Amino acid sequence: MADAVTGTGSQSSIWSSWADTKTAPTASDHSLDQDAFLKLLVAQLKYQDPQNPADSTQFMSQTAQFSMVEQITQLLTASQSQSALGLVGRQVTWNNALGNAQSGVVTGVSISDGKSVLEVGSDQVAMDAVTRVTVAPTTS
Repeated sequence: MADAVTGTGSQSSIWSSWADTKTAPTASDHSLDQDAFLKLLVAQLKYQDPQNPADSTQFMSQTAQFSMVEQITQLLTASQSQSALGLVGRQVTWNNALGNAQSGVVTGVSISDGKSVLEVGSDQVAMDAVTRVTVAPTTS
């Protein structure tokens, strides 16, 4: 039977043709996203050899892996949101688009495309742009 994970056997041309049409993940991607995983799974099922279908245990294993990836993604999003909420009232420093350091007190948090965005005055600051967190200065 063909090994769908390594691309050996009769399905190797499927994986290589899929790879030819997609761009490779960059270092900043960290991993394949859920959509890419699902597309690979659908392609595997669509192009499997009818005379030699995929093993049902492999399909169940891949489905379980997809569910686990989805749960981990949801947990990570919730964790990032919780971390962002913990920054409300704190002073943060970040580099703007020009590379200049800016700082201000976090007054709120919003979620955009599943990512936490800090509201600092009139600025919207991505969590990954923050370079420093300190206790906000007190005013008297």
